[in-house]
Amino acid sequence: MTCARAGALLREVYAWPLSRGAPGLVMDLETAELAKLAANAFLATKLSFINEVADICDRVGAEVLRLAEALTLDGRIGDDFLAPGSGGVGQRGAGQAGPAVREIGVGSGRGRRPGAAPHRLG
Repeated sequence: MTCARAGALLREVYAWPLSRGAPGLVMDLETAELAKLAANAFLATKLSFINEVADICDRVGAEVLRLAEALTLDGRIGDDFLAPGSGGVGQRGAGQAGPAVREIGVGSGRGRRPGAAPHRLG
């Protein structure tokens, strides 16, 4: 299946949510896989951060939930995945990055393709 055909098929399958403003991107497989891995790693980082902050709060007697609430007031941080606990990164978590990164050759220059920028579906 060509990239153009795959994009057209995705637009057809997701026509309803796209017509209501849902975001959608079409990109090559390597970029899509890395986007998924990067998003999971970022969320895991936020969870790890707030859990470390919770440990510090325990040691000094501070209230982690109030501290997290204060952090969420900064629009750059937001409130998603900023509650202490295990979160919901998924079964595979950050451990899935190693084989995928090796498989697609990150760092080899293969990901730098001029003109292959992601574009919006809708």
